Amino acid sequence: MKPLPTVSHFIVAMLVSFAALAQYPGGNTDLIVPGTQPSDLRRVTASIFASALHEISEARIKIWALPYSHFKVQVSPSAFYAQDGSQLALTTLDSSGSLPDFMSEVTVVALLARADLALFVKGDSDITVLNDFATSNNREPLVVSARTPAARFAARRTFETLGVPIEFMIFNQSFQARRALESGAIDVLIDLVSLSRPSIRSIASFAPLPVASVPTAREQGTNIVASRDYVLVAPSGLDAEVYQQINRDIRKLFRNSSFRDHLSKSGLREDYVEGGEYVAQRQEILNDLCATCDCNDSDCKKSCSKCR
Repeated sequence: MKPLPTVSHFIVAMLVSFAALAQYPGGNTDLIVPGTQPSDLRRVTASIFASALHEISEARIKIWALPYSHFKVQVSPSAFYAQDGSQLALTTLDSSGSLPDFMSEVTVVALLARADLALFVKGDSDITVLNDFATSNNREPLVVSARTPAARFAARRTFETLGVPIEFMIFNQSFQARRALESGAIDVLIDLVSLSRPSIRSIASFAPLPVASVPTAREQGTNIVASRDYVLVAPSGLDAEVYQQINRDIRKLFRNSSFRDHLSKSGLREDYVEGGEYVAQRQEILNDLCATCDCNDSDCKKSCSKCR
């Protein structure tokens, strides 16, 4: 006759069972997202991702939207610590430059998508291609609005290639920059491709392939690719099995035509890269930038950690 299990055996079995249930995808997962407006592209991306991932894995994902300043506090070791997949975050990073300081305490799980940038001019401008800037008679510095590091990088490299001097005018919001371009306060705007309006038009995209019939900067002789990257992160020390399972599920997502269509309709380009490889790619780009950086811009401190 086999001995009956003791109470301690029963408790251990229950704890093991509970741990298994809590681990992704068996339990609830909070997906923390910066940006509180429902129309914010990060919120839209998070909704698409959470819904599709639930269908693939049955993971129960709750989106937790926060102002960006609160997001930085929340995605920190004191609050962002669950290593079983019950805490994830979706954030945006620029395709150029190093990982922000507050990202140093997280595990980068995967790149999900990219939002490509484009160069905009006024709708009634005579400028139709990038080379028009180099052949125009006005040799005064162009006033350029480029809010993000990736946009500043694209602007600087583009006009360096063309031999055209520029100066930056910074705006906190895209709508402010659009109005400045419409009014003539700035000459050029570099921002998301999806910002196009009748009163402004894009003449070059910084995507690797044409976007919405707009020729790329590369096709026009400026070999630059720049984007905002939508990246899934988790607490530092994420369980290796959970990391692998999430990436397996994400790979399944990218074989789902409905998921890819939703991304495309939101103005995003699908571009899955596993976390470790993505970080290595970013570091390679950063090394290239720092090796060639000779700018005098006040934003570029001659330091690899801030070189843009």
